[in-house]
Amino acid sequence: MQESNKENNTAAATAEDGSCADRTCGAEEGCSARESAASETAREENPIRDKNNMNSMTADYRLVTTIDGAKRYIGDNHDVAFDLESAPDEQYRGEDRAALDPAKAHIVGCSFSVRPGTGIYVPIALHPFYCGVSKDEFAAFMRGLMNPRITKIAHNLAFESAMLYSGFGIVIQEPVYDTICAAQMTLKGDYTFRKLGECGLKQLAYELFGEKLPTFEETTEGKHFDELDPDDKKTVGYAAADADFALRLYYKFNEWFSENNMPAHRRIVEEVESSTSVYIGIMKVNGLTLDIDLMDQYSKKAETEMTRLREEIRLIIGGVNIGKGGTTNKLKEYLFKDKNLPVVKTTEKGEPALDEEALTLLQEY
Repeated sequence: MQESNKENNTAAATAEDGSCADRTCGAEEGCSARESAASETAREENPIRDKNNMNSMTADYRLVTTIDGAKRYIGDNHDVAFDLESAPDEQYRGEDRAALDPAKAHIVGCSFSVRPGTGIYVPIALHPFYCGVSKDEFAAFMRGLMNPRITKIAHNLAFESAMLYSGFGIVIQEPVYDTICAAQMTLKGDYTFRKLGECGLKQLAYELFGEKLPTFEETTEGKHFDELDPDDKKTVGYAAADADFALRLYYKFNEWFSENNMPAHRRIVEEVESSTSVYIGIMKVNGLTLDIDLMDQYSKKAETEMTRLREEIRLIIGGVNIGKGGTTNKLKEYLFKDKNLPVVKTTEKGEPALDEEALTLLQEY
């Protein structure tokens, strides 16, 4: 997808087949994926080592243009990471970020990874000159992948869910694992959890694997993804890296949960957050029905309860006004001057902080 990229991806971007014989390709001539078997064998045997990878892992990324090729790669593996590539529909080509909107975009292809450092990119045959699998073949394959024995892994699973549901009516089945959810359940420091804005695939790849990834713009050079040559090394490397790094994050975060004795965090990711991502994607397509009157009733009820709690706190601390957010200067003066509590965290302006993290630290003190 557009938000996950790969810089200087030292991948062996190779085709699964030596010719177009088994491909869904409408062109007898001019297919960029047609190469000699000897050339393909040479590239498969000599994947380029990824010098930027701190784990010195060989990145072996390949183009696969048949469903049989995809099945051979996935085999009987039970952990399968995948990532969709998309492009805007014709009437939305000039609209920013339309490729990320399931109502305005279509699936161009999908990458898969079942072993860290490897991945395949399977393009969909959208044009007569575009080698790849047919839409029907792709849809049938993805439905088969919904096997309950397979953990479906993605980074920002809500996007994959929305696109598959919008394009093919496919609902991603459990077990599922969204690495962007897992990222928010892990600490980036001693006390601070990652925020959503700190959980992009590019940022995590650099922080956790020493891999600097390029932007979508650097990869496509102003084109849409369905305008790129699917057999181009940069296209294959970019697409396959998305799935590869989703799989690496899956193992990395689960290792973190285990090492830090936080099995409950992993259960939340696997049993709550990731499944929720699937249905958030469906909601993006279908929308949802809201009872506005009932929401208004609960809003008023919540505000009444908050008012009661603020008054109760005010009486306990001697009439100090805590305000709606509980961060007034009067409250800070009461806590840090009158009660001599330590300032455990400051704002960007250097003032005492009273956010959730600061309150947690004060409670531990």
